[in-house]
This record gives sequence, C-alpha cells and structure tokens, in this order.
Amino acid sequence: MNIIAKKGFSTTKYSYTFTFFTVLLLCYFAFFWQPDTIPAQLWDESRQLVTAHEMLQNNNYFITYFNGEPDLWNSKPPLLIWLITLSYKLFGFNLTAARLPSAFSGALLCCFLYLVFAAKYKRPWLGLLVVAILCSTPGYVSLHVTRTADYDGLLVLFVFLFSYHFYNFAETGKGRYMLYTALFFAAAIMTKGIAALLVAPGILLYLIIQKKLGFVLQNRWFYIWGFTALALPISYYLYRESLSVGYLNAISANELGGRYNNALEGNNGEWYYYFVNFWARGRFLAGMFFYIPFTLVALTYRGPYKKLSLYSVIITLCYFATLSISKTKLWHYDAQAYPFMVITIAVGIYYSIGILSKKKIAGKAAIAAIALALGYMVIHDGVNSIRGMLSYYYGDLVNYGNTFSQLEKNHPNIKTVRIYYWVYNSSALFYEKYYSSRGFKIKTADVPDKNFAEKSLYSTGDTLMICNTAQLNYIKTHYTTQTITQNHGCEVLVLNRFN
Repeated sequence: MNIIAKKGFSTTKYSYTFTFFTVLLLCYFAFFWQPDTIPAQLWDESRQLVTAHEMLQNNNYFITYFNGEPDLWNSKPPLLIWLITLSYKLFGFNLTAARLPSAFSGALLCCFLYLVFAAKYKRPWLGLLVVAILCSTPGYVSLHVTRTADYDGLLVLFVFLFSYHFYNFAETGKGRYMLYTALFFAAAIMTKGIAALLVAPGILLYLIIQKKLGFVLQNRWFYIWGFTALALPISYYLYRESLSVGYLNAISANELGGRYNNALEGNNGEWYYYFVNFWARGRFLAGMFFYIPFTLVALTYRGPYKKLSLYSVIITLCYFATLSISKTKLWHYDAQAYPFMVITIAVGIYYSIGILSKKKIAGKAAIAAIALALGYMVIHDGVNSIRGMLSYYYGDLVNYGNTFSQLEKNHPNIKTVRIYYWVYNSSALFYEKYYSSRGFKIKTADVPDKNFAEKSLYSTGDTLMICNTAQLNYIKTHYTTQTITQNHGCEVLVLNRFN
C-alpha cells in the first residue's frame, strides 16, 4: 500500500538502520537483561540444568541423566540439553550460560520476524511493530519460555520457522522452502517431541481452505524433504531405546497419548483455561483488546500480507482448539501461538494507520488513539513483565541460589554448609552442584517423610541452610542457634547446642 509509505511510514535507508537497531535494543531488554536474577526454577528449568551438567561430566550425549540415573521422567529429545551443555563449555557452569539458548531463541525469532517484513515486504516499520508487540507480550517474555532454560523458547522458534517456510512452499512449490521446513521441523521435534505437531491441524486447514492440499501432495519435494525431516528424530528415538530400554514406553506415556488423554500430575482445567489465562496471569491482557479488531482489519483489506495473516489466524485458532481439548493444561503451553497472533495485530494496525492517514482531523485523532493504546501496551506490559519476573520467587523451594549468593558475598570465610532435601527439589540440587564447583563443601541430608525431629539429621557446630519454615521452627525451638544470614524464607545458621 503506497499510501502507508507516503503518509504513514516513510521507508528510507535510515529507517532500516533505525528500526533494526531498535529491534536489537528491544531484544536485549526482553531476553538478555539481568538473566540470572530469578533463581533456577523448580518446574522444570533446574532439571534441565542438572541434566546438562551431568552430560558435561559423563560425556554421554545420547542418554540424558538426572541425579546419576537415565532420565525417563523427562523423555524429551536432547537438543536443548545439547545447547545448554555447549553453553556451559563456552561460558562456564552457571545460570546465565544455561539460559542463553532460550534468550537467543527469542532474539533470533524477533530478528527473523523483522527481516520477513523489512526484507521481503520492504516494510521495516511493520517489522519493528511486530517485534515491539512480541517483546512486550508477558506470555512470551516469561518464565518457562524465553527467560529460563526451558524447552518452550527454542520450540517456539523452530515451530514458527518451519510453519513460515511451509507457507512459502505451499504458495510457490519451490523445493528450497520444503528443505527449510524439513530442517526446522526436525529441530522442533528434537526439542520437544510431539509438541511440534500442535500447529499441524491449522496448517492442514489452511491448505484445504486455500485449495492447496492437492498442489502440496503432488510436489515431489514434499515427500523427499518430508521423509528426511522424520528420519533424524526417529533415528534418535530408536537409538536411544537401544541404549536405554523403556525409553519408547516413556515417550508413549508422556507424549503420544498420556498427556493428551489424561491430566498428568494434576495439571488440568476447563476448555476455556487458556483464554482465562490471558487475564488471570496477564499473559496477553492488553494484546487481547487489540487482537480481534485488528485481526479483522488484517483479513479484510487486500494486500501482500493478507494470506500470511489468514495463515496465522487459522493456526492460532486451531492451536487453541487443540490445547483446549487436551486433558493436561499448563499455563505456558500457549507460547507457540504468540508469534502468529502478533503478526495479525501488527498488520491490522499498519493497515489502519495507512487508511486513517487519508482522513483529516478524525483520522489523525484515531491514529493518535491507536498510538497511545499501543504505546501503553508495549511499555506497560513489557516493563511489568520484566519487573514481575525479576522480583519473582517460587517460595522457599528455589531460594537456595540467592541465599548461597548472599552467604558467599557477605561471609566468604564460610565454605562448609549442610542443606536438606525434604521433597523433590532439582533447584537445590543444581545449586549444590554449582556452589560445589565454586569451592563450597556442601553436605546433604534427606528428611524422611518431613520428619524434622530426627536427631541424626543435626550435629552441633554445623552450619545449616534451611529453606523450610516448619523445619526452621523446629530447630529454633530445640537448639540454640546463631543466624548468619536470611533471604526470603531461607536462613543460614549455626547450631550451638541442644536445648
């Protein structure tokens, strides 16, 4: 639309430079700013951190281990673990290194989205708009996605990349797009298994609506690269089963039917769970007010982005329909939808500004209102998302890291500490391994059935790190103690004598 270029957004070499560096700045604050402030999360980040550290130690790159045993509870393929292990090798064994693959996943997706609109469509301002909305989406710039060492940030990147290249393949039939589709599809499967297929119903429906299904099925490249894409993950699954019998059974229980047909580990909800989640957790609160009206604009007006907008809308609707039917529901499962949703919002806003720019006073007022509302969403949601995460704690179960950090800073002479495991706690296990690598001598003890009164757990003169309120109360009642440091429910103290 020339009207947009002439009246709404000018496109010059300076606009490309400005928008690109603005994209990089947004990526820095969204994904890389203060990466280690949040403690290693219990579900499920710290498990990946420990698994990658054990891979670094045992050099077994095909069987993932947790706490010295082959891990069949987390049956996902190992691509993320490989990347975290590589990051450990390059930058050392620490929390920031572990989170870099997720951070780069977010940044690479933003840069790709920008290049799609800036390079292919020659609309750098539209590319910037897409990135600005995505970087201010709390559901994407969040725990369990791009701010922690979890699978979903990497999965969202690869799912969008293979979906976008398949869209190009369906439109052109060119083999190179199917090759890109195959590569990124294989990477998505190697990241989180069957979860990579959740966009498939939407892609299939788009092909049917656009009468492209026959065109795709008659193209030899669909079969050549399609079977190639399946070969890598299938080969891995079979090889892993040969090394560790029971792996395929774990895949079946965790992914193929168990998670979809049953609410695993109590993670259930009504069919409208994810829509309520937009408000209840604030994952896409402001964006929802933009999504419906501007998506309608994007789908109504003819232009170079109409088919891509339709593709994005169909994938989004089918994706949430699939998630809503599934028995297992978790708040971060919505992450794959956000890149598709922000595309239609941005395109609708871009079209609207172009149309309104032809109007006089009313048009200018409407553009100002859109700009103010958009600015509020980007600034309010973006800032609050980062601020909320930087002050976030998952209770006393994950606060070992901050407490160790405070102890190391304020009492560098104390290097021998005893910590207690009273429930499953991979976060404590990660910090035990991390601070042991920094010279601490950490003694561990299991608390059987939360029986804090077991005297064999304690010895006078020991320095204890306690992150459980009930255990802390028991110790202070029955022992004379000296507090060394405190941090959000955790306390480091010395046992002087039994009362």
